[in-house]
Amino acid sequence: MGGSRGVLLSGIALIIGIYSVGIKKADVQLAGSAIAHACKIQSERNAMMGVKAGIHSLRSDGNGGFSGINTTDTFIILNDTVSYTVSVVSFATTGTITATSKFKNWKTTIRAYVRKKFGSDPYYWEITRRYIVPDPNEANYVYQ
Repeated sequence: MGGSRGVLLSGIALIIGIYSVGIKKADVQLAGSAIAHACKIQSERNAMMGVKAGIHSLRSDGNGGFSGINTTDTFIILNDTVSYTVSVVSFATTGTITATSKFKNWKTTIRAYVRKKFGSDPYYWEITRRYIVPDPNEANYVYQ
């Protein structure tokens, strides 16, 4: 009788041990997934800041033209290098801003189409459309 109790308790301990190892493994995977998602979102936000910086560079030069018509610039924010390129034909009312951010292992490129909005401020630019350029390597990114 005593031997069978020992075998039964050993079996229960083994089952609990296997179950707890499985829970720990799932927790580690879930935490890694959450961190990767946070890095992806931060990369998108930083790239959008690059778009806003590109819009900010489109200001009047005082002579009826615009400064920053064909501009490329890079800045660092939150240990992330963000670069943007502004392409506007001289005296045009529309343009394209492409901003790229690489935060940790997540690279995000946003392409925004802008247009000149006339009104109280004739040099105000607005985003008409924007999209995140798909990255074919995104499935290979892993948080490290």
